[in-house]
Amino acid sequence: MVACVNKVLNIFSLVRKIFSKEYYGFIGLHTYIEGEEMLKVESLFHQPNGSIVREYEELFSEQIGGGSSVSYASARMGFFSLLQAFNVQHNDEIILPAATCSVMVNAVLRVGAIPIYSDIDINTFGSSIEGIKKVVSERTKVIVAQHSFGIPCDIQPIIDFAKDKDIFVIEDCALSLGSKRNGIKVGNFGNASIFSTDRSKPLNTVTGGLVYSTDISLIKKLRNMSVDIDDLSSEKQKSIFAYLYYESKYGNPLNTIRILTVFRFFSIFSSKFDAFLVNDFSSTLLDSCSYSYPSRLPSFLAYLGICEIKRWKSVSSQRREMLSSFIDINTKDTISFPKAYFDDSVEIIPHRIVWTQENGPLQRKMLSSFIDISWTWFLKPIVATDEPLESFFYIKGSCPKSESIGFGMVNLPIPIDEGVNTYIGKIILKVSGVG
Repeated sequence: MVACVNKVLNIFSLVRKIFSKEYYGFIGLHTYIEGEEMLKVESLFHQPNGSIVREYEELFSEQIGGGSSVSYASARMGFFSLLQAFNVQHNDEIILPAATCSVMVNAVLRVGAIPIYSDIDINTFGSSIEGIKKVVSERTKVIVAQHSFGIPCDIQPIIDFAKDKDIFVIEDCALSLGSKRNGIKVGNFGNASIFSTDRSKPLNTVTGGLVYSTDISLIKKLRNMSVDIDDLSSEKQKSIFAYLYYESKYGNPLNTIRILTVFRFFSIFSSKFDAFLVNDFSSTLLDSCSYSYPSRLPSFLAYLGICEIKRWKSVSSQRREMLSSFIDINTKDTISFPKAYFDDSVEIIPHRIVWTQENGPLQRKMLSSFIDISWTWFLKPIVATDEPLESFFYIKGSCPKSESIGFGMVNLPIPIDEGVNTYIGKIILKVSGVG
């Protein structure tokens, strides 16, 4: 009871703070969904249609290459299903980059495997062949090669190394839709890849994710496995639809944090507002959960994904232009951009603009007047958890690069909403010391 009261008081304090000023967050909105499109979303909510899901999977696959995709209610559920498809056994080792999300570790623990952490490449903030070689063992079954913030990691050496040792490679492309290395889109290098489409990712279906692969036999196996998984409960789907309807009707790009807070507050008292899949961020597997794991992607969210794909060409162009503009005007010697930003062998569609600097905490404090910095990634290895990292089997000091970048880490959101470019532009000028 005391814990519940404290949670309410904390949220009231947050509400007072965020309603006193404008913030831009890292969460996308669907204010463009209106009229016939919203009616279509609503009709699919009431009368699901599996063919819409398959259409979405096909359209998504076309964005990546010549392979096929299988959708899930979240990318981590797709990752979990891949580990099962690769016949990962108890005590097999799965190599993850230290700069990862707790839900990825949770999925590894669900199959009874052991998470092993490799240090990152400071030039890409993604997976590093040097870090992987230091921790690989005879028990390594899968290597996760992560492309962070839209920046492709140097993946070919990882692929060559894994192939030589007969180890599966899963590309984590959650933040890097459309980015390329040596002219090849990420997601086409490994045995399979995962893409997230939750509310903070390049394509936003509120919650969701896909597994992509050019291995037809693997896709067929995943489809056969998906026959036995459940849909999200009707109550959970109602909550997601309520959130989508609320933010499309009343949302504003400069108040995304307010919308989230409203739902966080009311979810304490009613499951109707419990719209998000929040039970997978722990190092322990909960006895009770408000949704099945894994679960299928609802068809009304698949249609939302189709709408997002239609906008992707324009959105990705905006993202590239903003990164280019920011680098062009920024001359601060204190800012350490990832070298990949200047690498001609990569084409980056940035999910965020990211860098490190000596006075990172001061920079983040300054930015907190304008944006919701609570969503800054990777301030520490394994984000999205308040648990001690040791609970996730992370050994302090084992990945020094991943640990050291957190102090100076700065993230800027990239607006994809009309009318916000000017707002973020002003922030960029302040960061650059121009405005």
